Amino acid sequence: MMAIVVPISIAEAGPLRPSIPAVQSDVTRVAVFGTDDRIKAPRERAAVSEKVGVLVDLERNTVCTAFCVGTNTVMTAAHCVYPTSGPSGARLDAIRYRQTLHTVNNDARIAGRAGRASASNILVGSTHLKLRPPIDAVSDWTLIRLDRNVCPKGGLALSRRSTEDVLDLARDKRVYNIGFHRDFENFARALSAPCDAPRAFDGATWETISRDFRNSDDLILHTCDTGGSSSGSPLLIDGPDGPEVVGINVGTYLHSTITTPARERQSPSAAPSTSREIANTAIAGHTLADVVAAFTEAGLIATPSLLRDLQSRLVAAGDYAGPVDGRLSPKFKSAIRQAEIRAGLPVTGLPTRRLLRRLD
Repeated sequence: MMAIVVPISIAEAGPLRPSIPAVQSDVTRVAVFGTDDRIKAPRERAAVSEKVGVLVDLERNTVCTAFCVGTNTVMTAAHCVYPTSGPSGARLDAIRYRQTLHTVNNDARIAGRAGRASASNILVGSTHLKLRPPIDAVSDWTLIRLDRNVCPKGGLALSRRSTEDVLDLARDKRVYNIGFHRDFENFARALSAPCDAPRAFDGATWETISRDFRNSDDLILHTCDTGGSSSGSPLLIDGPDGPEVVGINVGTYLHSTITTPARERQSPSAAPSTSREIANTAIAGHTLADVVAAFTEAGLIATPSLLRDLQSRLVAAGDYAGPVDGRLSPKFKSAIRQAEIRAGLPVTGLPTRRLLRRLD
């Protein structure tokens, strides 16, 4: 979708547009990529659909899609919790997980709220995403442990298939998406299929596109017809052991085409531009499979006394130089990551009993 305009055209990368609008009604249904092929998630997909819900921020009045990766753990895009614009930070006590947008009587909240340990129950790729090239889309993910079991039958498995394997499966029409979209059937679950995932889009080659992203090989650009609130929704295939998450949808990749007549190209005045959607962007699931496994099986430390014990051991090991105060600060998390690397453990930055035992 990158236009070539004569006599001269300068194509610049635009932002990654997160799909996280405010809650609204009476919206017009739109198709981003050609014909709108979305349908309501059918009954035969109930086993996977019931593991896909919504994450609501009551303070910002926004909605994203999230999906279960464990009985009490969900995954979504980082920008659904940590805003990319406006006031910095996140109000974790305003976050709710629901089975659907309208099931308001049974909200799940972030675990640890009573003991003020909510931050210990979130693992995030980045709280300050870079949305201009090189775009930091690979860090736009977060895992959240909830205060109750929202998926008693277990979560969806993250696939360990390589990015190239996923692209081949997309060519075979085997990739699909389930999510919630603002413009679809009053926030009903939508099934989008099949989803293509090429490496070139109407003149925009992968060589050009890849320069706009950090770690571009860990991304899947796809044409699942999603809508607002689809950030955090899973790209799926049906594997031999059931549905597998091959990607996490995080936003729409835009290009701005700036058209400058040759006689004006030396002019300092701004040139007119138009933005076009190139593709939706997803993080390849295999890049996060170990992180999800570590988080869901970690055995988090939540009490101040055990946190102080871990801090003291990190001080003794030379990984930590901060206060021994039982608070999960950025410096403390960084020290945990260093200790995990040194111990050969999956890198999470979380205070776990496994790390405490290893430091013994």
